[in-house]
Amino acid sequence: MRELSDRIDKSSPPAEKDIIALAETQIRQNLAFKELRNYNLTGEFLGEHPLIIHQKEYSDLELLRKSNPSAFLNEYSKCAKNVQRYKGYIKDPKKSKEKENNERLLEKHMGRIDVFNKILSDENDNSI
Repeated sequence: MRELSDRIDKSSPPAEKDIIALAETQIRQNLAFKELRNYNLTGEFLGEHPLIIHQKEYSDLELLRKSNPSAFLNEYSKCAKNVQRYKGYIKDPKKSKEKENNERLLEKHMGRIDVFNKILSDENDNSI
């Protein structure tokens, strides 16, 4: 964040991508502080920060993989199909009204695919 701030300060007209990156970093940082503050006060996370969301999802999916591997693979398959579906929706001009919602849902499912892939790669690393 400091590097971005310095880069913005040094450039006469700051680059738009730097400003966007700084804003996104600030938002993530504020969410992290909010999560930590709530954890210190109540002993529980709010579940709003992406790392916390994925951590919970990771543990749930890991438990599913261990208890019922076929259900785990079924969930993976459904999630992959959702990613393809929402990519198609975003490209479809008939669904331009719902584009923002479809992009949000695509990001959600792509994040979930990343969690699935992390679980599978961790399993492969442990089996070697």
